[in-house]
Amino acid sequence: MKNVVAYQDALRDVRKANPDLSIEGCMNGGRMINELTQLLTQTMWLRDGSHKGLMHARENLEVALGALDFMFPWSVYRFTNNLDEMDPEDQELTRTYCRSAMAGVWGISSDLSRIDRVQQRVIVKEIQRYWQLNEIKQDYLYEVQPPRDGAETAGVTYYSADQRRAGVLLYRWDVEGAFNSKVRFRNLQPATMYQVRDVDLGTKTRISGKNLMKKGVPVLFSADRRSAMLFLDPAP
Repeated sequence: MKNVVAYQDALRDVRKANPDLSIEGCMNGGRMINELTQLLTQTMWLRDGSHKGLMHARENLEVALGALDFMFPWSVYRFTNNLDEMDPEDQELTRTYCRSAMAGVWGISSDLSRIDRVQQRVIVKEIQRYWQLNEIKQDYLYEVQPPRDGAETAGVTYYSADQRRAGVLLYRWDVEGAFNSKVRFRNLQPATMYQVRDVDLGTKTRISGKNLMKKGVPVLFSADRRSAMLFLDPAP
C-alpha cells in the first residue's frame, strides 16, 4: 500500500503542475483504479490481453464492458493487436476484433503497411464508425449487457443526452449458428419516429420510440456473423 499511496501522490502532483498534460493511467503500474486515478488521467490501461484475434476480442469485451459499470467510457482503454498476423480473408473476424475495443477508447497496435489491402479497408471503415459512435458516447448515457456464460449476446447501447440518437455495439457470445437477437432501448423519446440503421446489412427501418422501448428491434445473426453495429436517428 505504500507504493500505491506514493503512486497516487506523485500522480496528483504531476497533474497539479501540468493541468493540460495527457496522462495514461495503468492498473498494473498503479495497482489501483479509484475516483482519484480516474479523474487525474484521461485513459486507463486495464489489463494486457491475448496475442490477437477472437480470444483477445472476448477478453476485450469482458474487461471493457465490466469496467463500464464504474469507469468513464473515455477511460476504458483497449487495443487490437497484431492485425497483420490474422487471416486477411476472415473479414468478419477483423471487423469484430476492431469492435471489441470500441466500448471505450480503441487503440491499434499493428504495422498497417503489412496488412492486406482488403483488410485495411475493413479497418478504415470501422475507424469511421468508431468516430461516429464517439459523438454519441461522449454524453455518458449508456446501458450495458455484460457477457454471461451461455448468453447469446453481450453489448452496450449509448444514447445522446437529448434521447434523439443511439449507437449499439452487439456481439455474439456463447452460441453457434444462426439466431435472432433483439435490442430494446430505455432512453428514447416515445413519440419520435426513429430510423434504425444496421451498418453491416445496410438496412434502414422506421420504428417509433415507443415500440423501440417496448418491443425492441430484431438483429439477425447469420451463422458467420460475430457482431453488429446499429445507429438510431430521428427518421427523415
